[in-house]
Amino acid sequence: MSKSWLNYHHLYYFYIIAKSGSISKASKELRLGQPALSTQLKGLESTLGVVLFERTKSGFNLTEDGKVAYAYSEQLFKLGEELLAVVSERKIKTRHIRLGALDGIPKHVIARIVESLSKVSSGKISVLEGSGDQLLQDLKEFKLDLLVSNYPPPVSDRLMIAKPISRLKVGVYGSEKFKKLKKDFPKSLNDQPFIISTSHSKLRQDLDHYFTIEQLSINPIVETQDTALQKILGVNGKGLLALPNFAVEELVDERKLFKLGDFDLYEELWMITPKRSISEGIFQKFLQEFKLE
Repeated sequence: MSKSWLNYHHLYYFYIIAKSGSISKASKELRLGQPALSTQLKGLESTLGVVLFERTKSGFNLTEDGKVAYAYSEQLFKLGEELLAVVSERKIKTRHIRLGALDGIPKHVIARIVESLSKVSSGKISVLEGSGDQLLQDLKEFKLDLLVSNYPPPVSDRLMIAKPISRLKVGVYGSEKFKKLKKDFPKSLNDQPFIISTSHSKLRQDLDHYFTIEQLSINPIVETQDTALQKILGVNGKGLLALPNFAVEELVDERKLFKLGDFDLYEELWMITPKRSISEGIFQKFLQEFKLE
């Protein structure tokens, strides 16, 4: 009895067509002529004995069989990406490491993680900052090796391994002209100007809740996720800062900022890495052993 063999080139072409939504777009991405691509697709349909697409005026739509084939091909090629990532991890001593960090993660924290990574690899380390949704997607697609976030991935996301690496007490800081507000803290903060995180951040949400509970009405004159910018404006006396103590310790030592008091709040930081189905992965080991000293 003869056995049918799946042509994985044909399957990959189908995967790109389905992902891009049309043969013309797939043709550009694959740098392959549309007639040749159509022939390869027909070859796959012949091998599988099913029709994968419905040709309509609006373009190509996956049939029910096409949806099944797409689900399998997506898993297959993601597994291939994972294989390359896992094999390359065995060369971690010289490999290029890609570290993602959410906007707003204290630079001191990122620097310490980079220092720790440099002890296990002599290769280049790239730090990419951005929004949580985009960086988490990059992590799932193995475009990043590690991600530092101020919140964990969703509990339902079983493709990620996450570890809390720090729980940072949040304090209030200001330039010298605000030192008088130490007295009667935190009531003294009422109606004071704040340079504060944007409303989509977890820290801002926690702060808003805290202000409500304490019946404080602050004046958020600047909203930004960039902690470096927050600190520059704070040092220049533009307003008060509500940040993890760890993030401003150097400026306090230099007497450029002064601590007014602590809130009963913490910002928790997490390190996340993709779960490997082929092996444990060196990055998982790094995550397990890493400590933010």
